[in-house]
Amino acid sequence: MMFGWTGLACTAQFHLSYTHALLIALAIGIGMMLITALIMHCALKLESPGSVFSNRKAVGQIGMIYQRIPAHGQGKIHITIDNVTRELLAQSAELTTLESFTLVKVVKAIDHEIVEVIEHRKELQ
Repeated sequence: MMFGWTGLACTAQFHLSYTHALLIALAIGIGMMLITALIMHCALKLESPGSVFSNRKAVGQIGMIYQRIPAHGQGKIHITIDNVTRELLAQSAELTTLESFTLVKVVKAIDHEIVEVIEHRKELQ
């Protein structure tokens, strides 16, 4: 955009030749692209690693089933990690159905989305 506006200003306002207007407009256009790239580069540095969550942090933690976990399927659990309550996909490690509002312990992170859980009171016995 600055390329066009600069070229127009050079020819209409300053009555420069088309060659000079083109060179000046090209320099201003490239300069503005570099400034925009610098702004974007600085903005990307503002990303906080604290916002990145790994469900491996959930292993060993106690959570509550939010959505029933069928024996051979997946459900959802609520678990608090680093003072933030998260909802994770979960499946039963013992291949048993786990009902909603049951306390569970996370025993394994299967992949970046799913964890494996066991009923918490069974783990205590």
